[in-house]
This record gives sequence, structure tokens and C-alpha cells, in this order.
Amino acid sequence: MEKSLSPTPRILSRVTIRRHHYLALSVVMIAAMILRQVCGHDFLSYDDGINVFDNPYITNFSLETLRHFWNEPYKMLYIPLTYNVWGVLAKISLYFPGAEGALNPHVFHTANLLIHLASSLIVFYLVRALVKDDWGAWAGALLFAIHPIQVEAVAWVTGMKDVLSGFWSLLALWLYILYDRYPRDNDKRYVFYGFATVAFVCALLAKPSAVSVPLAAGVIGLFFLVRRIPDLFRELSLWVIIVIPLVLITKFAQPSSTLSFEPSFLQKFLVAGDTLSFYLFKLFVPYGLGPDYGRTPSYILGHQWVYLTGLLPYFLGGFLVWKGGKKWYLPAGLFLAFVLPVSGLLSFNFQNFSTVADRYIYVAMIGPSVGLGLLFSRYQTRKFLVMSVAFFLGLGLMSMGQVKYWQEDVAFYSHSLSVNPNSWFSYNNLGLKYLGLKEYDRAAESFKKAFSIKDDYDHAYNNLGVVYRELKEYDEAEKMFLKALSVRPNYSEAAANLGEVYKETGQFPKAIEFYERAIALNPGYSTVLANLGNIYTLMHRYVEAAGNYEEFLRRSPGSADIFSNLGLAYKALKQYDKAIAVFERASQLVPGLAEPYNNLGAIYQEIGDNAKALPQFEKAAEIITDNPVPAFNVAQTYLALGRYEEALSAYKNVLDRDEKFPRAYNGMSMAAYMLGEYPKAIEYADKAKELGFKDQQELEEALRPYRKEKGELKPDGGTKKIVDEVTEEQKKEP
Repeated sequence: MEKSLSPTPRILSRVTIRRHHYLALSVVMIAAMILRQVCGHDFLSYDDGINVFDNPYITNFSLETLRHFWNEPYKMLYIPLTYNVWGVLAKISLYFPGAEGALNPHVFHTANLLIHLASSLIVFYLVRALVKDDWGAWAGALLFAIHPIQVEAVAWVTGMKDVLSGFWSLLALWLYILYDRYPRDNDKRYVFYGFATVAFVCALLAKPSAVSVPLAAGVIGLFFLVRRIPDLFRELSLWVIIVIPLVLITKFAQPSSTLSFEPSFLQKFLVAGDTLSFYLFKLFVPYGLGPDYGRTPSYILGHQWVYLTGLLPYFLGGFLVWKGGKKWYLPAGLFLAFVLPVSGLLSFNFQNFSTVADRYIYVAMIGPSVGLGLLFSRYQTRKFLVMSVAFFLGLGLMSMGQVKYWQEDVAFYSHSLSVNPNSWFSYNNLGLKYLGLKEYDRAAESFKKAFSIKDDYDHAYNNLGVVYRELKEYDEAEKMFLKALSVRPNYSEAAANLGEVYKETGQFPKAIEFYERAIALNPGYSTVLANLGNIYTLMHRYVEAAGNYEEFLRRSPGSADIFSNLGLAYKALKQYDKAIAVFERASQLVPGLAEPYNNLGAIYQEIGDNAKALPQFEKAAEIITDNPVPAFNVAQTYLALGRYEEALSAYKNVLDRDEKFPRAYNGMSMAAYMLGEYPKAIEYADKAKELGFKDQQELEEALRPYRKEKGELKPDGGTKKIVDEVTEEQKKEP
């Protein structure tokens, strides 16, 4: 017979119903204080690039890019709501730009924290509804909010999918409980059910693992609402039906599990048991948390202790049924409902790294939260309170320490390797960080360690090839890229990198072959389209170049550089109207970029419209103040327009930027000649020659009489020919 939960004396029972809101607020404030450091963290190379800062559909915000995520999966993930939230945050980030105008990671980290705090608030009211005790709700919500195992999902930008899906999942469960409070003839009952259903759909669209929500709702219905099983089926059948299309989309988006080792049917129960043992241990001893535990099925099953860790949860479950009491079925059932889909009973690709990961139990923490709430509802003595304060203080300090490891790449991967020294992907990603810092020796060492642990690790071979390419050791780079392709023949990035090696060594046909192979392997590989365009440009095959640039811009319409490259291809094809249009588009995308204005000026100059060329060159010169060429183009245009005094002044502006720019002296000589200032024309011409300018034969012929006479004669008809040459010279300017 179950014991009453009321005999223990309480010291906290004076809390009134109105004051429970203050307790809920205190949970949010404590969690915000402990986790606030995440707001200042950087992006990590650990999937943040793929999903956010290198994702063209995120960085180029538009309604079209937002719709893209609803129309089809991205990188084998169908999580359109999460991607849309990232897209909106990227737009907000434009008002708080990061380094060199890039996305600001602080915006994304702050959003993660705010959603987690909102989830913690929901957990308070959810636990309060389930245990009917304010302090129990406070303890359960605080456990959810500050347990160190929650740090991964909150402190990792890519963890947004977990915290966002978790928020909607928890909201759906809370609304489901509220729905039950109204009788069948009350319309509010169905309003709450409708809202709960909408929240459940949002959870699925944030991350498909929310398929567990109906199972969790069933646990609540069975053990708290005391529903009959037929009634539960009737209530939750709509949710089950909603799950089916999402499961099918996810199934088609993601290929079948490609585990290097696939456990047998019975072995999967050992793997699942070990998973539960691991999570239970980390709940009570949250030490040594990291992103890669290396607990793959092959690792687990290769040790004899698997019979202890793999079978223990089943014995604990039996003991719970035998002696635990029905009140514990609810927290245990909620925990299992969210953990079982990622326990290893069903295979999933991350098992190549580890079956367990902290983020996988983000929502499942509602189970331990309810369990702790039940304990608090029973034990509220002074001694228990002191122990609880010490417990939460310890959790808070450990979480603050854990947060620091997620600050930036080097700290993150170094900590990962301290937790799991055989983390080959941590060595690889640490190498990528060193590669970005141009610390090539340390990068190469990290990549070599990665494939020494896992000899078929294609990414490490590819990345070592990139190191060799940066060092211009092209033979070694070629070997590494070919090795990566031998390990994984459909590795599009390795094919593209090999194409880059052949381009840099002048082997253009081979470069095209491997670029096209990369595109065939990955039709969405937009960067390769740009590379193909560049190589066709080098080969003066401008039609093919323009075609590849156009296709790139169809997929990524926000690249000013590629618009400029396309404009140059159109210019070479003498399709001037198209060239002008794309250069204008480039200047609109990045108004601070000088190249589109300079190219526009060159086109107008080429078609003989110097009046339109002039303001374009002036804009380019205004943007670039440390380079003489844009200012020189301005001066040349003044000269071509016959505005010789302005030309002379503009040439002097060129010399303010580079006093040894010989072409400026040559131009000054021509301007002075046309103004009849022959001694100065001679002086400038001599200076140009002294600085190495040789292409001034016509000018020398015109100046020869004045070198002899030193007179103030008017220019003869030969000067017209000299100035006419300016236009041709201008066409050659970059």
C-alpha cells in the first residue's frame, strides 16, 4: 500500500497561490545569471557553419530563401521552422554586425538562451500542474534550467533546433494538461487542444525528434490524468496522424543509416540499456561532459562491462514496478518517452560518433524535473532545504564552468579531447581552426592525428590536402585529395579541391573535369559553379563562364563578387547592357565595394560615353583612398572629355596617393601640353620617363619642338592624336 505524501512537517508551506509566479520568475533569473556568458560566445565550426554562417539561404535573407526551407530539406534535414528562425536572426544581426560585417554570433546565442529561459518557465508551470506543489515546481524547473547537461543545447548555436523544439514540445504538454481541466461541453477545452496541436506541429517542424511528444502526452494521460487507454488513443490519434508525413519527409531526406557497425537486434537492447545507464549516471554525476563521448555501438559492445551497463536499467525498471510506487511511473515514463527514440534501439547516423549526446536529453529532462518536484513536495524540512541549496549551488557552479568550454573553437575542441582523447573529429575540427589561423604545421599535425585514429576518415585527408595546397605543395595536396576520393568516391568537396589544385597548376582541362564531377556529385554545390566560371574566364571561354555565374546567382543571389565577375564576362562578350545591369546590381548589394563602380566606368568608357563613366570612376576613387588606380581613371576621363585643368588636378590627386606613379606624370604632361604649358609638359614627361614609363612616343614627338625652342607656341594638329590615345589607354585600365 502506498504511503501518504503529507506527514512530513513543512517550513515552506506559507507560499500562497499568487506568489508562485515569483518563484517561476526566480527560476528564470537564476538560470539567466548562471548561463548569461553564452551571449558573448563565438560561432563554432562544429556544424554552425553548415547550418548558419556559411548557409547562403540564411545569410541572404529574403522571403524566397525562407520558403526554400519549407519546399525541401536542407543538408538532409527538414527543420524549416528552425531555419526560418535562424534566417530572421541573421536579418536582425545586420543591425548588430559581427567582425567585418559577418553575422553576429551574440544575436544567435542570446536567442538560444531566451528560448531556454522560456522553456524553463513552462517547465515550472508544467511540473506545478503535475505535482501540485509550488516549491516542487520551483525545484524541478531549476533542475531543468541549470543542470550542466543542458549547457550543450543552450551554448551551441546549432543547438537551437533542440531548444526550439523543446520549447514547443513542453508547451504542447502543458496545454494538453490545461485542456483536461475543462468538461467536454466547454469550448475552452477544444481551444486548448487546438493550441496544443499547433505547438506540437511547431515542435516537429523545429526538429523531427518531437515525434516523442504524443508518447509523453500518453504517459501524462495514463499516470496523471488517469485516462483509459482507448480514450488516450482517441485523444492523441490526431497527433499520431500528424507525425506520419513528417516521418516520411525525414525518411526521404535522410538516407538509411550508414553505420560502420550495425548491431544485431538483441545487441541494440544492450546499446539502449547502456545509453540509459550513461544518462542516469550523468544526471547524478555531471562531470566530464563533452560533445563527443565516443560511445559507438562497436565500442560499447567490445567491452565486457556492457552486460552491466546494458542490463542495469532493465533491472531498475523491474524494481520500480515492484517496489517503487506508481507515483514514480510518471517521471520515469516522461524520461523514457523522449530518450528511447535516440537510445540506439533505432539506428541513426550520429552513432558513428557516439550513441549518447547531452542535447539528446534536453526535453527528456522534464522527467527528472517531475521526479525532483515529487521529492520536494514530500520533503520540505530545514535539513532538506539546506541540502537542496548546496545541490543547486553545485549544479550552478558546474554549469558556469561548462559554459566556458563552448566559447570558441580552440577551447571547445581542447576540452572535447580531454573528455575523449580518441575524438578524431575533434582533432579534425581543431585542425580546421589552425588552418584558418594559417598555423599550417599545427593544422597538419591535427589532421594526421585524426586519420591515425580513424584511417578511413575522408575529411582529415581532404583537409590535409588543403594545408598542402595553401603551402603550394601541389603534389602532396593532389595525393591527399585522391586519397579522400578513394575512401569516399562521392566526396564532392575533395573533387572540387582537386579541381582547384589543377587550376592553380595550369591544368585547366583536368580542373574542369573535377569541378564538373563535384557538381555531378552535389548539384547544390554553388561554390564550384563560381570556380568553373573563373576557370572559363581564364580560358577566355566567356559564354561558359557567364552560364556558370548565372546559375550560381540563381541559387545565391546575394553575391556582389559573382555579379561583378558575370559583368566582366558580359563585357568581354560586348553585351554591354547586361554588363551594366549586373554591375549596378553588385553596387546595390554592397555599396561600399569599389570594383562594380570602376567596372561600370570602364564599360561607359568603352562605348564612348565618358560623361557617364566619370561619376562611376569618382565613386570608386572615393571608396578606395589608398590605391592610385581609381583616381587615375578619374583623371584619364577628364582628359578624354577635354577638361584639362580638372584632369591636371585629378592627376595630382593620384600622386598624393602614390608619388611614384609614372602614368600620372604622363597624363599630366598631356594635360599641360593641351593647356599650352609646354615647360611643365616637358617636366612631367621627363619625370614619367625617369620612373620607367616608356609608352610615350607620340608625346615625345609633339614635345620635341618645344624642347628646342622653349617657346610658348600653340599646339599643332598632332596633339589631337595624343589625346585620342587616352580613350584607348583608358579601355585597358582594370
